[in-house]
Amino acid sequence: MSKEPLLSGPGANSAAAFTDKFINPQNHFTIRDYLVSPETGRGSVTFYKQTRTKLQYIVLVGLGFAGFYKLECSSLRAASLSLVFPGAGYVATPSALNWSLLGAALFLLPVSFFCWFASGAITIPILVYAIPIGLSAYLARGKEVWVNAPYVVGAFLVVFFSIVTLISSRLQSAAQEKAKKRNAYLPKLIPELYEKKRLPEDDREIDVKTLRFLQYYIELGLQDVDDWSNFNDVDQFQTASLRYQLYEIVYSLATYQAIYAPSLRGKICESMRNSIEKSLTSKVMGYWKWESLLGKWTLDWDPIKKDNIMVSGYILKALALYTGNTGDMRYTEPDSLPFQITKNAVYKHDIHSINKYVLRNWDDSQFCIYPCEPNWNYTACNVIAAAGAVGYDRVFNQSNFDKRRGRFLKHLKEDMCDESGTLLPIKSTFTGFTIPGILGPVGESVSAVDTAFIDVPTSARVWSVIKHENLEFDSSTGNYKTKGLSGADYIDMGSYKPSNGTALLTFAFLASEYGDSDIAENLLKQVDEGENGIEELPTGSYRNKGISVWVGGFGLRARLIRFRDWTNTVVNGPPKQCVNGPVLDAYDFQNVLVAKAYSNGEDLDLVLHNGRSPGNFTLRLAQLTPGSTYKTSTGSSFVADSNGTGIISVNINGRTPVYVEKEKA
Repeated sequence: MSKEPLLSGPGANSAAAFTDKFINPQNHFTIRDYLVSPETGRGSVTFYKQTRTKLQYIVLVGLGFAGFYKLECSSLRAASLSLVFPGAGYVATPSALNWSLLGAALFLLPVSFFCWFASGAITIPILVYAIPIGLSAYLARGKEVWVNAPYVVGAFLVVFFSIVTLISSRLQSAAQEKAKKRNAYLPKLIPELYEKKRLPEDDREIDVKTLRFLQYYIELGLQDVDDWSNFNDVDQFQTASLRYQLYEIVYSLATYQAIYAPSLRGKICESMRNSIEKSLTSKVMGYWKWESLLGKWTLDWDPIKKDNIMVSGYILKALALYTGNTGDMRYTEPDSLPFQITKNAVYKHDIHSINKYVLRNWDDSQFCIYPCEPNWNYTACNVIAAAGAVGYDRVFNQSNFDKRRGRFLKHLKEDMCDESGTLLPIKSTFTGFTIPGILGPVGESVSAVDTAFIDVPTSARVWSVIKHENLEFDSSTGNYKTKGLSGADYIDMGSYKPSNGTALLTFAFLASEYGDSDIAENLLKQVDEGENGIEELPTGSYRNKGISVWVGGFGLRARLIRFRDWTNTVVNGPPKQCVNGPVLDAYDFQNVLVAKAYSNGEDLDLVLHNGRSPGNFTLRLAQLTPGSTYKTSTGSSFVADSNGTGIISVNINGRTPVYVEKEKA
């Protein structure tokens, strides 16, 4: 395994000038930057796609009616009418059977669109459109067509599109009115976001309760490759997919490591590596075969090269965090990441090739934003990928994302927002249309956390709006109540079960990033003391009952971070001396809880807690200076061996500080 020089920490890359912009944005933006601008939600690419879709449908409708009136064959006349909408041809020769078939076609149409949205399988709506064309033609053989059929079909179209137009007009008017109201209150709220300061990085220590939640995620990552107990194994297409749970394990552990324990290795790193490598298995990745076949009509099932940012972007962020935190360059080796789609279809990549294809997909997409499922752009997936690209650039001294930042933000604002400034969760790359009401402020909050260091004003605006419009303090209970949620906001994204926990935990995560600790702590308390209360496992680890692994990870990160901590984790990473200096390399992670592990480059500062019981525990230290003598604050001393390692024994009973100091020559 090669070791490349790790370029980490403030000023380590060519984009260092941007660092302060994201850590201290109040010094770089004016209030105007945070307001909803006239261009928001009015992108030219969206306009082009929507206009093209409308014209294409008008042509289909014209062909359908023209064929009905111009052709003589009853079968062809019925088939032509079916071009207007699925099943319309059945009206040409009405009968009890045909009316039933029309009802079935109209029922299956939204079902097929759901399948298209959920898996990218555009083949399904095409079949729902095409099959009635042939079947209506077959049923019309030798029959006289009903001359009033076009009037019935036309009346249906008029009613349907009148309703759609009315709803669209009202939604647009509401968005424009909402933008005015937001621009009126945002100038007061935005400055409040930056009245806090980041805590000093060398004096961070986490509490035992959070360490217990963290322990659970370490345990999850250490499960065998075929062991999916404790995971939410529902489907591999949408948000309950195993891949998101595995990536979240890495994000959560890397967050803790970067903030509180940058000088910690051992099981936490093994857990991250296992999660990354487990995500490559066919059980997790096999879905891409079906999405490629039914959504792209291709036998090239490479999950990285084209589209599928829900893998390439997510794993890029996991790899960048792991590599930056540890200095371990194993995933830079060519073919070090074999994505197994089937037993025989294996596509090999490394962190460099993944980053290359993410950048290429952004460059090739008209929206810049590019698809998860074939033909569907998701905002959250793209900003998560952008976080990965930022992390990659920091680790490898590049500025690739910054070169694309302007175009990315332009399309994020103009094409992936509505006119109120609300981030849209999804948009069709074919049609340019979104799915109204599918997801509300919960989806926005997920996007806004990573947008905090990609597009500071948008992220800050989202949190200010959520505080103003979606959270209300109830003085009678002393709790913040959620309001104004919609669609999937009411379910746990990682299990599809009804839950208010997703809203509470995602809002808590964003609140923590913006330093609103009173809100974050209140929301977390509601989860811990409500129906999703804390469950203690036999190992002593904690989890919230009924909360999925993915959403629980948002909660864990909410517990871990304080003001701008997540931004600093990605943009700066851990201090360089912690990556290269002495580390705690091996310990019994279930019985030794590490609240702090920080090195100044020569010494090691630890704060430990016992697990279920106090006692004497053996710790292995690494990255020491071979042959040097080290003494500990507990009274022992040792000489580092030729490999730069040393063993110490520590009695841990409650909070136990241990300082390992290198003796001066």
